Amino acid sequence: MKSSYRFPAWLRPRYSLRLLFVAMTLAGVVLAYVGSYVARSARGRYEPAVIGLGGVKWYDWAPAGFVEEYDWQWNDSLPWCYYPLWRLDRRFWHPSIQDAVSTAYPVDEVLDDEIGKVYRAWDEHLHDASVHSQE
Repeated sequence: MKSSYRFPAWLRPRYSLRLLFVAMTLAGVVLAYVGSYVARSARGRYEPAVIGLGGVKWYDWAPAGFVEEYDWQWNDSLPWCYYPLWRLDRRFWHPSIQDAVSTAYPVDEVLDDEIGKVYRAWDEHLHDASVHSQE
């Protein structure tokens, strides 16, 4: 026997299950993307961004993995992958700094006798990038 009871209009589902599944999946992907950046940023530090004749000119925020450890080479793939979040992070929370003592965040300070190592590491990185672009 069939029931003649009908759900009130405000209780009927307005969206199909497929649309709800797609929306929940998309929300999960966005949360994973933002969460992975926040986890990296929590372990980040300021790294040398521009070096001139007198040493480091300014430092930029680098979440964990954005700079190769101990050789000051920026990893090109992660900043590209996280660029929208990195840009927002640098704009609102971690702006560029001129000197290493003006922030409460960790800074990978480059000592005067290590400037040559940074120059060489960046030069090798530029050389490797030009060789790969010519192939």
